[in-house]
Amino acid sequence: MKKVVLISLVFLIGFVFSGNAQSKKVNQKINEKIEKINRQIIASNPEAALTNEQREKIYELLLGLRKKIKELKKEHKGDDNLKELIKAERKKVNKIIFNKILTPEQKKARRATKRKNKK
Repeated sequence: MKKVVLISLVFLIGFVFSGNAQSKKVNQKINEKIEKINRQIIASNPEAALTNEQREKIYELLLGLRKKIKELKKEHKGDDNLKELIKAERKKVNKIIFNKILTPEQKKARRATKRKNKK
C-alpha cells in the first residue's frame, strides 16, 4: 500500500513540474516577443518605449493567441486549412496590437526601424 501511494506521489510531482516548466517556456516566449516589439520602437525613438500598461495588454493578447492556437490544433487536427486558420488568428491579434495598443509615435518608430533593417 505504501508503495502505491509513493508511486502515485512521484507521478503527481512529475506532472506538476512538467506543467510548470511549460508555462515558464510560454511566458518566456511571450516576453521575448514583447521585447522584440519594444526594441524595434526604441531603435528609432527611445522616448516612445512601451509602457507597462501596453506590455500587459500585449501579454494578455499573446497568451490568448497561444490558447486559441492550441484549441484550433485540437479541433482541426489533420485539416488542410489549419495553417490558414492559425495565420488568420495571428493577423487579428497583430492588428489589435499595432492599431489599438501602440500609439502613432510608436507605430511610426517601428516602421522606421523595419525599413532601416530591410536596407
